[in-house]
Amino acid sequence: MACIAFGRCDDSFITSSLKAYLVEFISTLLFVVGVGSAIAYGHVNPAATFGLAVEGQITILIGIMYWPGA
Repeated sequence: MACIAFGRCDDSFITSSLKAYLVEFISTLLFVVGVGSAIAYGHVNPAATFGLAVEGQITILIGIMYWPGA
Protein backbone atom coordinates (compact mmCIF):
# COMPACT_ATOMS: atom_id res chain seq x y z
CA MET A 1 0.00 0.00 0.00
CA ALA A 2 1.33 3.43 -0.97
CA CYS A 3 1.83 6.18 1.58
CA ILE A 4 1.80 9.91 0.95
CA ALA A 5 4.48 11.87 2.76
CA PHE A 6 3.60 15.47 3.50
CA GLY A 7 6.82 16.47 5.20
CA ARG A 8 7.33 19.29 7.66
CA CYS A 9 7.21 23.04 7.19
CA ASP A 10 10.89 23.21 8.11
CA ASP A 11 11.73 21.17 5.00
CA SER A 12 10.54 24.01 2.75
CA PHE A 13 13.15 26.45 3.98
CA ILE A 14 16.37 24.44 3.86
CA THR A 15 19.04 25.48 1.40
CA SER A 16 18.51 22.64 -1.07
CA SER A 17 14.76 23.36 -1.26
CA LEU A 18 15.32 27.07 -1.79
CA LYS A 19 17.80 26.32 -4.59
CA ALA A 20 15.26 23.99 -6.21
CA TYR A 21 12.55 26.68 -6.02
CA LEU A 22 14.87 29.22 -7.62
CA VAL A 23 15.88 26.87 -10.44
CA GLU A 24 12.25 25.99 -11.12
CA PHE A 25 11.25 29.66 -11.20
CA ILE A 26 14.09 30.62 -13.57
CA SER A 27 13.47 27.71 -15.94
CA THR A 28 9.74 28.48 -16.07
CA LEU A 29 10.48 32.15 -16.71
CA LEU A 30 12.89 31.28 -19.53
CA PHE A 31 10.32 28.97 -21.10
CA VAL A 32 7.59 31.62 -20.99
CA VAL A 33 9.89 34.31 -22.40
CA GLY A 34 11.11 31.92 -25.11
CA VAL A 35 7.58 31.03 -26.15
CA GLY A 36 6.42 34.63 -26.03
CA SER A 37 9.27 35.92 -28.18
CA ALA A 38 8.57 33.60 -31.09
CA ILE A 39 8.50 34.94 -34.63
CA ALA A 40 5.19 36.59 -35.57
CA TYR A 41 2.53 33.96 -36.36
CA GLY A 42 4.90 31.17 -35.27
CA HIS A 43 3.45 28.47 -33.06
CA VAL A 44 4.93 26.24 -30.40
CA ASN A 45 2.59 23.43 -31.45
CA PRO A 46 3.28 22.21 -35.02
CA ALA A 47 -0.32 20.93 -35.21
CA ALA A 48 -1.58 24.50 -34.84
CA THR A 49 0.69 25.63 -37.68
CA PHE A 50 -0.54 22.74 -39.83
CA GLY A 51 -4.16 23.63 -39.09
CA LEU A 52 -3.63 27.26 -40.07
CA ALA A 53 -1.88 26.18 -43.27
CA VAL A 54 -4.74 23.86 -44.20
CA GLU A 55 -7.30 26.62 -43.49
CA GLY A 56 -5.35 29.01 -45.71
CA GLN A 57 -4.58 31.53 -42.96
CA ILE A 58 -0.86 31.05 -43.63
CA THR A 59 0.80 29.66 -46.73
CA ILE A 60 2.08 26.09 -46.88
CA LEU A 61 5.63 27.42 -47.43
CA ILE A 62 5.48 29.57 -44.29
CA GLY A 63 4.03 26.62 -42.36
CA ILE A 64 6.92 24.42 -43.47
CA MET A 65 9.41 27.11 -42.43
CA TYR A 66 7.91 27.29 -38.93
CA TRP A 67 8.15 23.55 -38.22
CA PRO A 68 11.92 23.34 -37.69
CA GLY A 69 11.69 26.18 -35.17
CA ALA A 70 8.97 24.49 -33.13
